[in-house]
Amino acid sequence: MLLRSITKHVKEQNWFAVFVDFLIVVVGILIAFQITNWSEQKSARNDYDLAIERYKAEIDANLEALDTLDAESSEVLLQVNTAFDVLLACKDNAENRDLVDRGLNRALGTFGLTLRNSALRELTETQHLLAQQSELERQKFADIKYLMDVFLSEAEYLETIPLDQRLQDNPIISIGASEQRFVEYSGVDYSRKVRKMKLNLPLDQACQDNALIKSIYTWDRWQGAMPAVTRVLRAEFKTMQDWLEE
Repeated sequence: MLLRSITKHVKEQNWFAVFVDFLIVVVGILIAFQITNWSEQKSARNDYDLAIERYKAEIDANLEALDTLDAESSEVLLQVNTAFDVLLACKDNAENRDLVDRGLNRALGTFGLTLRNSALRELTETQHLLAQQSELERQKFADIKYLMDVFLSEAEYLETIPLDQRLQDNPIISIGASEQRFVEYSGVDYSRKVRKMKLNLPLDQACQDNALIKSIYTWDRWQGAMPAVTRVLRAEFKTMQDWLEE
């Protein structure tokens, strides 16, 4: 309709009317462009808001994972540390042997740390989400991602180093009958039958075994550092949580 009007005005050489028609076309295009641009910006902002909500939920899940790890590892750390102290005291009796055997069996495995980072990775790697962030926001997300990478790497080190010196390889440790062990980790049932270890020497002799002492020391030293890792991460997550709620 508008094209027909422009053609008519050109034929009539009504240049003012042609100018008005042209202006209407330009204004219409600009309005359509602005509406499209506004719609795209609104959609991008909505995507960003949803990404932030996903990250908030991820922080909650990670804080819960840290609480679970601390609760489960604290008991094990206490039992192994107690067994270590009793062994070093070199006082042989039934109660002390039982404490040491319990600690040895708890030191068979190690605790690791697994956290979620998909929402954070999305915020730090997706271009259209990065475009919605201020410089401060980009720096905050980059900092927490770097810190998580560093501490998760450290946690992996703390988990694997004690396994290089396996207690069951020591000749003064024997393997006994199997029993059912009920274990749940990160919501997964790992219950299974296991065979318990025990010292086959009196404590006043076992305490002189340098290989045994070093194996327990290695476990205690590296696994004992895990609470410091979870403490730092928890503080950073809560700081980020508070900042997101501002």
